[in-house]
Amino acid sequence: MREERPVFVQINCSLISREAEERILPLAQDLGIAVIANRPLDSGRLFPMVRRRKLPPWAIELGYTSWSQF
Repeated sequence: MREERPVFVQINCSLISREAEERILPLAQDLGIAVIANRPLDSGRLFPMVRRRKLPPWAIELGYTSWSQF
C-alpha cells in the first residue's frame, strides 16, 4: 500500500476475523486509503454466536437495534 498507493483496498474483516485491525486498517488510515470490508458477518457464522445474546448497552446508546446493524 505504501508503494502503490491504491485508492481503496478490499479485505475480509469481521468481528470474528480481526487480523486486519493490526496492520491493514491503521496503515490505510495513515495513508488515506479507503477500505471495503468483505464478509462483515463472516458468511453468517456470526449469527449463531450472538443469537441469544442482547446487544451491549453502549451499542444501543449508539443507535444500533440489531447485531446486523452493529
